[in-house]
Amino acid sequence: MTGSDGDGATAGPDADPFSVLGNETRLRIVDALYEQTVAADSRDGCSYSRLKGAAGVRDNGNFNYHLDVLRDRFVEKADEGYRLSFAGFEIAKSLRAGAWQGHEPREPVEIEASSPLVDGRPLYASYEESLVRVHAADEEPVFQIAVRPSGAAYRDLHDLADVMSAQLVTAVERAQRGVCPYCHALPERSVERSPGEEPRHRFVADCPECGPLFEVPVGAAVARHPAVVSFYWARGVDVRKRRLWNLDVYGGHAVEKHGERTRLRIDRDRAALTLVLDEDGQVVDSTVEDVETAQRRQ
Repeated sequence: MTGSDGDGATAGPDADPFSVLGNETRLRIVDALYEQTVAADSRDGCSYSRLKGAAGVRDNGNFNYHLDVLRDRFVEKADEGYRLSFAGFEIAKSLRAGAWQGHEPREPVEIEASSPLVDGRPLYASYEESLVRVHAADEEPVFQIAVRPSGAAYRDLHDLADVMSAQLVTAVERAQRGVCPYCHALPERSVERSPGEEPRHRFVADCPECGPLFEVPVGAAVARHPAVVSFYWARGVDVRKRRLWNLDVYGGHAVEKHGERTRLRIDRDRAALTLVLDEDGQVVDSTVEDVETAQRRQ
């Protein structure tokens, strides 16, 4: 079936997904299907009559039309009736989670008394407009990432900082593997030098579909690389249990740009790990030596 119901939605394959969902009846069908199949853990689907009753639609023709508009993209046939497609599940989950509800901003709270990320100064976390931000006092954020209000409601800012660190690790790792963490398209990645009296090198990822993904200190791009993990592990530190901003992998003095390659040096216990990154922020070489030898090479 193709056509329009007056709100601009069509049931064809080229239908705009936002117009398809821009109808109260169809949103009720999606939510009812989530309740009947996912929340109730019914893997075989929901029967036509039960879904119609749960969605609160009396007229068969009206219900059939809206169900047909949702078919293929958000709803699919199952053994016992209908179930949500992957896209439909994501939409319903977001609606149930209250993903777009507003919230009260939270004032900055000190989360670290001293961080190498900001030259030993304290770090603060704040939450506003669904963004968790980590920053020094009265400065622009050095890290920020979106956390839905439903995920922030029962967490204090210290816990939100842990959530943010975990999300950033996942987002950076996916981007470095060539996968946008949101739409799964191939992101553009680069190492760039930010202007200022003390230049900082940043790992930048942009998605052609989603737009800018993140911009983080270049040390965050290597914090979970096997060479870094083993270097710290040999010196008694498990980086997997550290927040990103608690690792001494930052600082302009330890980063050099050589054409399309970037060299990053990490010093610990009189040993130095030197990493070479290509233009996409991928580690292409690593060397461990004593600090004195590393300094002579720079």
